[in-house]
Amino acid sequence: MGNRAHLAPADKLKREIQAVLTEELAQDSHRSGFGKFDGFAYIGTEASNRSVCQTAHMRLHISLEDDLVAELDRRVGKRRRSAFIARVLRRTLDDESRWDEILASVGTIEDEGHEWDPDPAAWVHAQRRGDERRVG
Repeated sequence: MGNRAHLAPADKLKREIQAVLTEELAQDSHRSGFGKFDGFAYIGTEASNRSVCQTAHMRLHISLEDDLVAELDRRVGKRRRSAFIARVLRRTLDDESRWDEILASVGTIEDEGHEWDPDPAAWVHAQRRGDERRVG
């Protein structure tokens, strides 16, 4: 186990807490945006009986060209590489997911028979003016 801190053995309550936290942190609301939780929760108790909650991350090995790493370091610094890459990857995967949904919806609306068919611009204008939350 090397340099890891020694934690008391997990009892039933700790396992239940770990399961709840792991399920909670797996939700998308904790996975998007900078500084949010990733991975799963680990709960343990120090000798002083204080609860400790940590998140675990999976390490990856990726290969990047030297000029790309240099630009990354100029932009965010060597110690912020992983956070930046994770943030960009989340954003890219979210965009890809949106495109999947857009492409899956192509052809699902009929070509005719809509209330906007006679004058689409007037219909859009009426929709915008009909929304009380709209300002201006």
